[in-house]
Amino acid sequence: DVRVGGLFGYSFGKRMDGRGTSGVALGLLAGYQLKGGVNPWTVDARYLIITGNDSELDGLSITFGIGF
Repeated sequence: DVRVGGLFGYSFGKRMDGRGTSGVALGLLAGYQLKGGVNPWTVDARYLIITGNDSELDGLSITFGIGF
């Protein structure tokens, strides 16, 4: 099964130099469910944009998940 979606949230944290960071988190998701049933396996490509952090956290990530 193909998975698509959008992400919206809020991000906050602390940099290594001690300065705080926060901003809106936006993203796009495209993926595939490899195996169904009780414990589904999924593979997703996600592109995240987090405002207010000099773009060091923006970018593409590949995730693999197994449901419990």
